[in-house]
Amino acid sequence: MSNFERISRSSATRLSELASVRCGFITDLAWSPDGLLLAVAHGDGVWLWTEGFGGEPDLKLEGHTGPVKGVAFSPDSHFVATASADSTVRLWMTSSAQRLSIMRNHTDSVACVAFSPDGSQLASAGGDKRIEVLDMTMTNGFTLTGHQEEISCLVFGHNGAVLASGGRDNQVRIWNLADRTTLSLLEHDDWIRDLAASTDGRLLASACKDGSVRLWDFATAQLIRTLEAHEGGADSVAFSADGTLLASGGRDNRIKLWEVESGEQINELTAHSKPVLALAFHPAGNMLASGSGDNTVRMWGVTSLSTNGKAVGTL
Repeated sequence: MSNFERISRSSATRLSELASVRCGFITDLAWSPDGLLLAVAHGDGVWLWTEGFGGEPDLKLEGHTGPVKGVAFSPDSHFVATASADSTVRLWMTSSAQRLSIMRNHTDSVACVAFSPDGSQLASAGGDKRIEVLDMTMTNGFTLTGHQEEISCLVFGHNGAVLASGGRDNQVRIWNLADRTTLSLLEHDDWIRDLAASTDGRLLASACKDGSVRLWDFATAQLIRTLEAHEGGADSVAFSADGTLLASGGRDNRIKLWEVESGEQINELTAHSKPVLALAFHPAGNMLASGSGDNTVRMWGVTSLSTNGKAVGTL
């Protein structure tokens, strides 16, 4: 959506709200890699907006019998996976919202789902403390165990060679998928609520209930810095497309923008009235979507252009 200026170190101070919509209780957000779709997971399912945002969704993914807690797009943007409290993972076609398959590998609520960068694997995890990794035939896979409490978040790194998982046991585990072992164990002081990897796979960010956001070197598992980010707890993190900025959201109802290289806070957005539970930068780097416990999704950008309540533009 080229009508909007790229969010950068210099322009982030000029972010303003472009549009907003009201959904059920919002749990996750994801942009398709081609930038044409925004998926919002909430208590009543998943809504999809195509090539714009605002007003009624263009497609709805319906069929889960419990709240949807996680959503992820395949790298080619053709498929979207959803994770639900009904203990299933479902795979859908983005073009038609047609459900392709239901995976019933978990015995408890599924909190998160992630595609590998090449689209060949789909990982999911949740209340049963297990990570299930399936290939895209949905027939071959394996299980990773080690977490002692519910797993909250997953993200692939190093071109899909490793997988990071975070949970209520105050740990981030980095897994070697080739031999299915734990490479590194990153200890925190409280529940890990969200993880994000930079586009180049070099950095890992973790959001913790203790209010901190930590930046790690994904390859060495070395802590780069700790950001004292949100009073009451940090709930969400997202890297900008070029990896220069990090957005965080938390229980103080705020969104904060940080310069990755220096750790300096650049801006603070305060439109939400409840915790900011999900964040997602547009792949082009010119918009930021935020989802909150106040049941709203808000779109942020540097230039405000709208038509009938819908933020518009073309890539």
